Amino acid sequence: MKEVNQYSSVNDLDNIREGDIIKHRNGKTAIVVKIQIVCAKGQKQYFYKLKNEGTIFIAKSSIA
Repeated sequence: MKEVNQYSSVNDLDNIREGDIIKHRNGKTAIVVKIQIVCAKGQKQYFYKLKNEGTIFIAKSSIA
């Protein structure tokens, strides 16, 4: 199980794959069924679609 939140590194977020089990600090824990990563306006936006549990969204600044 991989824990994700706004403090997770970009490398950690990039290494999450479909089929991984992730846990968010809001209490959601589920299997990732789809991943979408969008780069826009200086941000990298991660959308993790969860099996039967909705979506976890995390935005990270692209500027380090």
